[in-house]
Amino acid sequence: MFDTKKALWFIKSVADEQEYKVEENGETGLLVWLGKRHGVDFEISINASNYIQCNQWDEQEEEYGRAIYSIRSQSDVTHFCNILISSSLIRAKRRN
Repeated sequence: MFDTKKALWFIKSVADEQEYKVEENGETGLLVWLGKRHGVDFEISINASNYIQCNQWDEQEEEYGRAIYSIRSQSDVTHFCNILISSSLIRAKRRN
């Protein structure tokens, strides 16, 4: 059975390790971003259907848009964490 709270914990752990900014967003959510005004800025939350949805920041609207990822299994968690890892490694304006 998919444990959404453990999945959020794992996503938070990977985001912290990759030096994302991470904020708690209520009891069942996180805000995860590399830098404001950057495409890698997510609102991650457990929804009413008991799976994790991930909404991306919409700079034009200045709010989080509709969900772009539905995380419903441990494999989905792994895939999303790979997105976080890859995004932190190849983002624009990185410093060496």
